[in-house]
Amino acid sequence: MIERSLPKAAAQRLLQLQAMVDAIATKRQARKAASDLVQRLVALGVEPEKARHAAEKAQRNGCGLCMAKNRRGLPCIALGDGAGGRCRFHGGMSTGPKTPEGRQRALEALARAAAAKRRKET
Repeated sequence: MIERSLPKAAAQRLLQLQAMVDAIATKRQARKAASDLVQRLVALGVEPEKARHAAEKAQRNGCGLCMAKNRRGLPCIALGDGAGGRCRFHGGMSTGPKTPEGRQRALEALARAAAAKRRKET
């Protein structure tokens, strides 16, 4: 509504300023989230420098940390990419069946699921 009463150049400048304000707000939110993650990791026993580095890494890659408890009782600070956001060591993506028997079972399960889906659709 305001843009219609303004000259075109002023309306464009207003939109640019609004985009800049939104970008600054987004950066602030990201910094706050990273700071919160660092504080949480430090509270769980991770060294502050490692916690800061892990938070930066997670923010840079756009995914969370694994946070599974490792053998020392500390949270895993690897990037979580697999099922449930866990890293490859704590339940990441499956590599599939390796033995011929396992492959056969997987094919049978796939066939049963397909048959059940067809029955459900009719």
